[in-house]
Amino acid sequence: MDAFIESHGLGALLFATAAFFMGGFVKGGVGFALPLVAVTLSASVLPAQAAVGILIIPVFLTNLWQTIRHGLAPLMETAKRFWILNLVVMVVIWFSAGLLPGMDDRAFFAILGFGVSIFAGLQLFGWRPVLPSALEKPTQFIVGLISGFFGGIAGIWGPPVVLMLGAMNVSKQEHVRASGLCFFLGALVLAPAHLTSGVLNSETLPISAGMVIPALLGMWLGFKAHDRLDVDKFRKLVLIVLVLTALNLIRRALM
Repeated sequence: MDAFIESHGLGALLFATAAFFMGGFVKGGVGFALPLVAVTLSASVLPAQAAVGILIIPVFLTNLWQTIRHGLAPLMETAKRFWILNLVVMVVIWFSAGLLPGMDDRAFFAILGFGVSIFAGLQLFGWRPVLPSALEKPTQFIVGLISGFFGGIAGIWGPPVVLMLGAMNVSKQEHVRASGLCFFLGALVLAPAHLTSGVLNSETLPISAGMVIPALLGMWLGFKAHDRLDVDKFRKLVLIVLVLTALNLIRRALM
C-alpha cells in the first residue's frame, strides 16, 4: 500500500475507494456497472494500468456473489443458452489484456471515454434495439468480440452484454444471471491475463484486495436499497454521471 500511495498519492487512493463503494452500490441496485463506475471514476485520478489493476479482485468476487445468488440449476440453463457469448468474451479478454501495458494513457482514456459515453448516452436517451431470435447466436459472437476487447483493455465488458440482453427481452432474473455469469467468467480470465501482462503486480495486487471491502459493502447496501429505490431514476442519474466522467476522460485524452 505504501508503494501505491507514494506513486499516486493518498487522495487518489481515497477517491478510488469511494469509486469502488459507489460501483458496488450501483451493481447491487441495478445488477451491473461496478467496473463501469469504478474504472471510469478511478481513471480520472489514476494512470490506466493502476485503474485497471486495482479492479481485478473486486470484480471477480462481486460477480461470483451475483452469479450464485439464484441457485445452480437455473444458472446451468443460462450457461447453455449463452455459451457462445461467454466463450468468445473469455478468449478475447485473454488476448486483448496484453495490449494494455504498451498502450499510452491518452489512447486508453480515449477508448474508455468514447466507449462509455456512447453506451451511457444511448441508454440515457432510451435506445433499445429488438433482436430477432434467429440472430441470437451471431449477435452473441459479435457482442463477445466487442465486450472482450474492452474487457481486456479496461476491465469493462458489461455494456454491450447489457444492451444485447435488453434487445432479447429476457426476464429480469435471467438478465441478472446471464450478465453475472458473463462478468464472472470474464473476471476468471482477467486475473491471470493481467498477472501475465504485469498490470496486476506487487503494487496493485494489495490495493485490489483492499478494494473488495468497499465494493462488497456497497453491493450489499445496493441489494438492501433495491426495493426502495426508484430504479429508473437512479439508473438515469448513474448514466448522467458516467457521461460526464467519460467526457472528462476524452478531454484528458485530447490534452
